[in-house]
This record gives sequence, C-alpha cells and structure tokens, in this order.
Amino acid sequence: MPYDASTDTPTPSPDSASRPAPVPACRVTTLGDGIVEALARGDRVELRIDGAEARLVMPADPGEDASNGEGSDEALRVRCVSVDTGGRGGSDAERSDPGAEVASMRRRLREARVVSLVAVLALFGLLFGFASHQSRVLAQQDTLRRAQAEAQERALDGIVRQLRNEQRMAIASGLEIEAERTRHEVERLSESVRLENERLLESRLVDLEIAHDSGDDPRIARLASEVRGLRDEVARNAPPSRVFQHILEANDASVVLIYTSFDYVVDAPSGPVRRNSTGWGTGFFVSEEGHILTNKHVVQPWKFDPKYASLAAMGVAHVDPESLLVCAWPGGTTAIGADGEPDLARGFNNGPLGNLELLRTAPDDMERTSVSTPSGAKVLAPMHRMSNADLAILRVSTVTPSKPVHMASVTGPTEIEKLDPIMVIGFPRGRGILETRLAETSPSMGTVRKVEDTIYVTASIIPGNSGGPVFTSDGEVIGIATRVYSETLGACIRIEHALALLEE
Repeated sequence: MPYDASTDTPTPSPDSASRPAPVPACRVTTLGDGIVEALARGDRVELRIDGAEARLVMPADPGEDASNGEGSDEALRVRCVSVDTGGRGGSDAERSDPGAEVASMRRRLREARVVSLVAVLALFGLLFGFASHQSRVLAQQDTLRRAQAEAQERALDGIVRQLRNEQRMAIASGLEIEAERTRHEVERLSESVRLENERLLESRLVDLEIAHDSGDDPRIARLASEVRGLRDEVARNAPPSRVFQHILEANDASVVLIYTSFDYVVDAPSGPVRRNSTGWGTGFFVSEEGHILTNKHVVQPWKFDPKYASLAAMGVAHVDPESLLVCAWPGGTTAIGADGEPDLARGFNNGPLGNLELLRTAPDDMERTSVSTPSGAKVLAPMHRMSNADLAILRVSTVTPSKPVHMASVTGPTEIEKLDPIMVIGFPRGRGILETRLAETSPSMGTVRKVEDTIYVTASIIPGNSGGPVFTSDGEVIGIATRVYSETLGACIRIEHALALLEE
C-alpha cells in the first residue's frame, strides 16, 4: 500500500485488493540514507508488502531516462529499508498495524533530525569559537606588533636624545675646559702683574722711606702714603683664595697643635682610683720670645666640662692639676710617634723636654650651674663661663726666635665690618684629622656675620680649632677661634682681650 510522507494515513493502491488485508507484524532492520533524506524533505514514500517482506520505496523520477533501468518504482539507486516480517517482537496490534511502525520510524527520523541539528549547531559553535579564537590571536599579535614597534620607536628616541645630550655635554665640557684654561691664564697673568706691581711699589716705598729719613719733606710723606694706598688696592683686587693662600704660607709655621693630658682621682669604696683624660686644640705664636696664645679650655678643660664639675660637686672626684701635661708642635713638624701616640721627644712640652710652661690665664669667670650627675640627678656646680676670659698664654723656652703672627691692634685698631672675608687656621678634630705624623694645618674661609665684643663668623669652627687665629685679607689676626654654635656660626674672642693679657 503506498504511503504519503506528508500524512500519517496510507493511500490505496490499485493492487491492494489482491493482497491480504491483515499485514503481519514487521520490524525495521535497515534504514538507508536515501529514504532518510526523502522523509526529511517530505517526499512521497510508498510502503509495499510482498509476502513476508515489506519495503519502503520512493517512486522513480518520471523525468529520468527509462533506459537507465531506474524509471520503475522497484528500481531504486539505494535500497532504503529492509523489513523482516518474521513476527519477532512487538504486540499483536503493532504487528497488525503498519502505520504504527511508520510512526515509530518517523519518531526515529525526527530524533535523527534533532541529533543532526544539534551536531550542526555544535559544529557551527566550534567553527565560531575557532574563528573567535583566531580573531583574538590575530588581535593580540597585532597589539604585540604595535607595542614592539612603539618600544623600538621609544628606544630609538631615547638613543637619539642620549646622543644629543652627550653631544651637548661634550661641547659644554669642551667650553668649560677652555674657560677654565682661560681663567687660570687670566689669574696667572693677574698674579704676575700684581706681584710685579707689589715689587715696584715696595721698591718705591723703600726709596721714599729712605728719602723721608734723610729729611722732613712733606711731599715725600704724601707720596709714601699714596704708595701704601696703591699697595692695599692691589691686594684687594686679588682673588680672596689667592690672598689667603699667601697668608697661610706665611703663617703656617706660627700656628701650633696643642695636646693636653691630666689625671682626676675618683674616691671609690676600695680606695682612690686615678683616671686620665686627654684633649687637642690650637694655638699660635704672638711674640718672638715664644709666647703662644690659646684658649683656657684647651689647657684647663675640667673648668668648662660639666662632667668634672658634677663629680667635684658630689665630692666623689677631684682633678690633680699637678698632672697636667701640655705639648705643642708647630705646623708642618712631626707630632705623632711611630706608635701613633703624641711624640713627646719633639716640639715643646712641660714633660720630658721641659721647654714649655703655662705662663698665665685670664682670671676665672665662674658661675654656679645646674649639671647632671652620672645618676641623672641635678646639682649646682661651679663652671667657667664661655666668655672673653677663656684665654691662656704659654711660653716656649728656646734660644731660637719664634715667628709671631701680625696682630691687628699692634698698629692701631682695625675696622671690622660685616661680610669682610676672614680665614681660620687650626687643627679641627685634633689628632683625628692627621693622616700622617705631621701637624698639618687645615684652614677654613668665611665672612664676618656680626661684630660686637665677640666676632661671629661663618667659617667652620669645630673642636680642635679652639685657640686658632682668625686672619683678615690683610694678613692681620683679629681674633681667637673659641666656640661654635652651628656649622655656619662660630664665636671668636677679639684680639684686644688677648693683648691685654699678654701685656700683664
């Protein structure tokens, strides 16, 4: 009986009357690809039963050539279905109804269609995912290429900038070198001219002084005064560093390194315990007779130190003045022995050599000050003020005349003003700054910040500088470096106070 796939009911065929009405139960054993496609398209499909065998067939295309043997309904290019009617499986109703079998086949076809659709969708999903992945990969590669190109461009820009900077620096360095050479040449020529002018002026001044000594001609005195003014003008026009270099060379040996040592006795329960303390400072010769000016706190430090003042106030310790050892070495001479200790066999000292003495000090200027004890308690103890009385004079016993510095007040008061250039010569840090065994001075330049009874300067004054001379650009000593408030503020005692002590 023919079967139309577009409907679920069989259509009568011409030979249906000759076939038995009941159709034995059958079971689909083989379903060809061609019949599946035909059912999927909704084409007409016929169910033909021949004895024990039932077949699903598609009628041939009427337009096809009958000579191919494919024009009849029975001659199909692909066998579609093989149906076994042996009566195996299924109920009697199913075996007697071919439509049920067809419905089952259609369900399977629909399931196959769904599976095919799912497979197609899965394939499309895979293809889409692959395409997306490829797009991302291409995008990342493009981004990476752009980043690499930008990095290379930045690197090239950096190299170009570096080359340009190096070129500019090379040009600038060449210009600086040339400028430095020119500056040195100008300084050398200026120094040569200055020295020549000084020589001529000195010669002329000597001639004028000789002429002046031979008579009282006022014209000669006026000319001598003019020559002195010209000499001062030449000195003022020279660079300050050059001027102070000449001053340092002329006075280096007049400045001395001072070392002090003393004992103090501590009253311990087991008995008195003697302990030693040392210190360093600076001094300078002020007369040909060997007088050395320095600070009192350099040679008598216990009067200014709260440690010893507190021990004395508690009555647990006292200083032994008789143990005081004072040593001095002129600048440029050997001060340190091979063992790294002060060389007591050289220079001047009141110990083994016995050629140095503490001649006098300014009167003590003591006041009761609150100081801390070792336990942290506060006590009142007498201590020396940091005043103009912080002066001491040593004297060297030698037959060789000393070379003193030129002090300002010897020829009259010197006018000192703010911002005047000055130089401090000394031994900052004492032994700590000496890299060899020589007593090598260390100068420091600065300016005057304030002038009253004390001179305040910007030159660096640190422990070890105490007692050193303060020079003006004229080569005169105007003060004694005494104490420091900061790295750019040092206090100096005016030289007039030292001269008053020296004349006693």
